[in-house]
Amino acid sequence: MTDLFTIIYVHVDDLKAPTRSGLFTLPDEPNQKASDAGLMTTALVGELLHQSSAQQWFIDRHSAL
Repeated sequence: MTDLFTIIYVHVDDLKAPTRSGLFTLPDEPNQKASDAGLMTTALVGELLHQSSAQQWFIDRHSAL
């Protein structure tokens, strides 16, 4: 599953190029703990794996450890 996260993260981060070019801006919160690409990656992987909720994702993730 780590490979899936890495592949999705790289693509999501590459898609953020318009943000860096100034075409649009995303909110920049003080003390932000996660990157926008990281949050979008987590959501996309959850959708790809048909996870119905964050709780289900954590259950599945911890049972795999």
